Amino acid sequence: MAENKSPRERAVKRGKNTSQGKTAQAIAAAAGAAVAAQASSSSKNKGVTVVIIVVCLVIGLAIGFFGLSFLTKNDGFTMAGEDMVTLQMYDEYKEENATAVLFGKEYDVSVTYYYRLDLTHDIEKTEGVDTSVDGFYYAVYQTDAFLYKGTELIRTIEVKRVEDDGKEE
Repeated sequence: MAENKSPRERAVKRGKNTSQGKTAQAIAAAAGAAVAAQASSSSKNKGVTVVIIVVCLVIGLAIGFFGLSFLTKNDGFTMAGEDMVTLQMYDEYKEENATAVLFGKEYDVSVTYYYRLDLTHDIEKTEGVDTSVDGFYYAVYQTDAFLYKGTELIRTIEVKRVEDDGKEE
């Protein structure tokens, strides 16, 4: 049971009135004061450490945010030209394409064309825009850039029938 007692309690028990006991009590008291001073000092150090960690974290986040903003300034998946293009039959359609840029690197963009006569007809895949056939064409742009995977940009191209002397052809 003596093993569970503090050094001060053991010293007090050994000799309460002897000089050896008083010396042991003084040593135990000094040791207790040193431990208390160390605990007080370490709690002050913990506060300073926490402040330093928080300041470093804030600075790191700010640098990361502004660095990422700088690196991704011109990034995006965008379509050149208008979303809706209207042509008369036999007009020339010029494809304006789309671009995909991620972290300054340009990625390939594929385009797939679809056609339907009007909203009552089903959409069918086609090789491109045939301006000799009226209806609605859709240019669907996709990229292999991981951030924009699954994203589609769609341009609608309407080819209107040409009227000749008020009669539709």
